[in-house]
Amino acid sequence: MFNFRVENMRSQSNVVHYMRLQKNIPEKDYYYFFDYHNLNEYKQKKKKYDTISSFFFPDFITENFSSAEFYNSLIDWLDFINLKLSNDNDSEIIRLLEEEKEKSIVIIERIENKDDISRIKANGYEKVTINFLNKNYGKEIQRAYPNDIHLNPNNEIKKKDTFKQIFKREITSRIKDIVKNSMKNDPKRRDFKFPFEIKLEPFYRKIADLYNRVPSIN
Repeated sequence: MFNFRVENMRSQSNVVHYMRLQKNIPEKDYYYFFDYHNLNEYKQKKKKYDTISSFFFPDFITENFSSAEFYNSLIDWLDFINLKLSNDNDSEIIRLLEEEKEKSIVIIERIENKDDISRIKANGYEKVTINFLNKNYGKEIQRAYPNDIHLNPNNEIKKKDTFKQIFKREITSRIKDIVKNSMKNDPKRRDFKFPFEIKLEPFYRKIADLYNRVPSIN
């Protein structure tokens, strides 16, 4: 759910109007679901929130960014911690990421056409990469984060949630920089809209509509 707050730094003239918009109108809420877990959960949420909700398939990162953008972010981080993938593993990571993007595209197309998506099992970039690194490079990850990462007897990471948090932090900062630089250096990219930007538009329209409907108190 998105909330907003208005602070008037100069006077109190319009505060009552904005406070009414913020507190007294329940329909100002708009819901975003960043991870698609399964079909039943999606149907339940869609039935409950319907037109005041948007979903990302299978998750926010996979729907919004290309496999190349994610891969480049991943390699930048792995270089930073001195972890080099073997040629075979590098090719496998690329294949896995491209496969997840294709699944994301298919799910979105089928959802829009109201087709069945029950048999499509998508994990998203982050999950498949975390599982891959945990399986193949547990020791290297532990060496890079010795105070946070610990291994079991099979050289796999014990607390996967801890690794997940580290992974998300490192990838998020890098993918943001890659996209920002691409938009800065490529004129065509400046007018490009990410899915999350498009999905924010109904929220903006709703707030604008509410603003115009709520009478101002002078």
